[in-house]
Amino acid sequence: RRAKPPSPVLPDGTARPLAARLVRHPRELPPDDAARLAVVFAEITWRATRGGAQRFDEARAFWLGYYATFGNRPEDYDLLVLVEDGDRVVSVLAINLVTVDIGCLFWLHFAYTEPEYQGRGVLRIATATLSSVSAELPSPTYAVCRTLNPTVYDIMLGAAGAVPERTTTFHPQLTADGDAVAAPDETRRLATRIAQVLSPTCDYDPTHFVIRGFFSEIRHLIGLRYPPSRSAATNRYFERHCDYARGDGALIFYTLR
Repeated sequence: RRAKPPSPVLPDGTARPLAARLVRHPRELPPDDAARLAVVFAEITWRATRGGAQRFDEARAFWLGYYATFGNRPEDYDLLVLVEDGDRVVSVLAINLVTVDIGCLFWLHFAYTEPEYQGRGVLRIATATLSSVSAELPSPTYAVCRTLNPTVYDIMLGAAGAVPERTTTFHPQLTADGDAVAAPDETRRLATRIAQVLSPTCDYDPTHFVIRGFFSEIRHLIGLRYPPSRSAATNRYFERHCDYARGDGALIFYTLR
């Protein structure tokens, strides 16, 4: 039986100090380290997605197999960020750099955090660690992701907002009612091309910036809902335009460089 993890809060009520570690060259990880990290990824993922609540064995087995498969192993990504509480990894991010006809895609494949650490700004600590990388990237580079999780929208928006000139390139921008603000034709064409790269076999809704059914094959392993955003508009957007049961997700991007 897995030992009970330490509380993310110290006895005096303050948050435990966390540290983010950037792994710049995952392909150079020693095989034993990569294998151990694959298990860490799997354990965090199934707990973070709440797949274990009703399908404990199935969810855990799936993710252990997933992160042991070529293309999904820790060493198959271009960048990793590990947020650690002491010697325990509590959050993981994986990124690939993909060069296509429109430029470079800084593709956030996944970002998962242990449930007891969620809502404590852990992913913001992780994304801040990536700021040193952006100056090394070619121009143009677009930060991109596809997600079912409203809080990931907030994180991407916050990352874009850290540099004022990036804010206007962030999409989808939302109205108070949770609709995507109409974008210029050039932006819509760019978004469509990004969606084709990220999910070539899925339908894409350019009006709402939604990739249809991209997570459908493993939707049954995920809990009923991700935690809500603190923004009512963001929650309305996901509720109105992303069919959670089908595995729809938002396409989110901004110009990183």
